[in-house]
Amino acid sequence: MYMLTLIAQSTQTVTIPTVGLPVMEFGTVLTFIIRLIFIIAGLTSLIVGLLGGMDWITSGGEKEALEKARNKIQAAIVGILVLIFVLTIFWTLEQVVFKRAICFGISCEIRVPSLVGGSSQGGGQGGGSHSDIGDCESFCTKWAGYKGGFCPDKPACSSGIRTVPIPDDFDKNFCAAGLCCCSS
Repeated sequence: MYMLTLIAQSTQTVTIPTVGLPVMEFGTVLTFIIRLIFIIAGLTSLIVGLLGGMDWITSGGEKEALEKARNKIQAAIVGILVLIFVLTIFWTLEQVVFKRAICFGISCEIRVPSLVGGSSQGGGQGGGSHSDIGDCESFCTKWAGYKGGFCPDKPACSSGIRTVPIPDDFDKNFCAAGLCCCSS
């Protein structure tokens, strides 16, 4: 049976039994909702485009019906282009600018500081005890949002593997290099 431990600003902890139900983190739910919104927007644009095509076919050459069909198709194309543009901007911000340290839920999961369990799973910069982070593997997967990681022998990672400095609020004793090599 899973248990939830809530820690408030007191010395008491409250344990709530979850009765076998999985407890999803808020960041996971938020990421799912954001991705679902983009999926619904894309499907809506495609459906509007298909309906416009059907209207075009069934217009029978009537000028007003053809114009309405053309407007639907144009709206669908503009919708898809705007969606692609927005996704490209968010992906670039997540991957290139913020190097996955800040995620909006497009290419990596949103990390929200948690009151559950007292750890900073996905807490990003600052806050939390980080007691669950004891090596580069757990640092890269739990905190930085990558699929794996290791402590390098020298202060650099090989090509294609991201070099992630260990923030000051972590115990840097788990890697003498002061950084971890994290892989996607």
